[in-house]
Amino acid sequence: MLAHERGTPFRILALDGGGVRCALQAALLARLCQADEGFAERLAGDNSGPSGAPKIDLIVGTSAGSIMGMGLALGWVPERLVEFCKEFAPAAFPNSLASTLESVDGLATAAFSNEPLKALLETKVAEGTRLKDLKRTIAVPTFNACVAEDVRGYEAERCMQSCWRPELLHNMPGSDSGGVLSIDAVLRSAAAPTYFPLYQGYVDGGMFANNPAMAGVTLAVQYGVPIEDITVFSISTGCNPEALPVDDANQSRGLVQWAPDLISLLMSASSESTDAACRMMLGGRYCRVNPMLPDTISLDDAEAVPKLIELAGTVDLEPALQWLASQWGDAQTADLATETENSLSPDSPAGWRCSIQ
Repeated sequence: MLAHERGTPFRILALDGGGVRCALQAALLARLCQADEGFAERLAGDNSGPSGAPKIDLIVGTSAGSIMGMGLALGWVPERLVEFCKEFAPAAFPNSLASTLESVDGLATAAFSNEPLKALLETKVAEGTRLKDLKRTIAVPTFNACVAEDVRGYEAERCMQSCWRPELLHNMPGSDSGGVLSIDAVLRSAAAPTYFPLYQGYVDGGMFANNPAMAGVTLAVQYGVPIEDITVFSISTGCNPEALPVDDANQSRGLVQWAPDLISLLMSASSESTDAACRMMLGGRYCRVNPMLPDTISLDDAEAVPKLIELAGTVDLEPALQWLASQWGDAQTADLATETENSLSPDSPAGWRCSIQ
């Protein structure tokens, strides 16, 4: 159980996965901090500022979002995250998946190695830093794809050990994953199938929680936080315009036709279903910044980082700033919270997403 005072907001920051598009996410965080001093203080976990703003209670990030979350938990400011993205993209994705798939090797093995990314992270994170050593409470979704060596048979009570299963690594009190090295945790979460090899038997957490908002909510509830106290601020890595044309060729797609789009499809489906569930469960206590991208940017397009950072400057963040003021602000009252729930209802799309102007 957590030492949470019933009736006070439990603040969750949820950061989507999306490869190089995390540069957009980091730049959006930087803009929000510049516009809202209280949010900047919460993000830093600094209770000594002029407003005395309490910290964010839980940061939950998936895949590239888990790397952003780890950075915040280490005390990095968003501007540092933006600079890190400029190093991360070419290290993780030295060439595109499309070009790799043109070779025979690319069809038989992962397109990229996770070793360059691991080496980069090792230059940024102190050796031996475990999840429980981080300054902030963090959760990292990942997916266990390998059966433990000592598991045999199919007994019902051992099913969870012999099947693929989602896992949520975190440093909440009493966590059995607090001892996991922070770098290992985020690399487990960022091992996107076809892009990277499995990491320690794990694949990308985006397979079930690319938008990790609901993972954060369920973890908080598990630790005794009343659902009515939970507020979630969710930031995506941008929404690609990827709908397929309705034609005969697309109606009968097979494995070869689906292969280039399958990972993106699964991660988008995960994000959108979580978005819908959080809207229904939390109402006005949930806000998601999910800008529509002007054109498709693949998660391995390292050259798109400058464009993504520039794009963040065009996003209308006013609805998000209004939500932060009402739900995470210092002067929050029951009447204001109720007013926000009414104004940010599912019938008011502008209340849910910030759109590019």
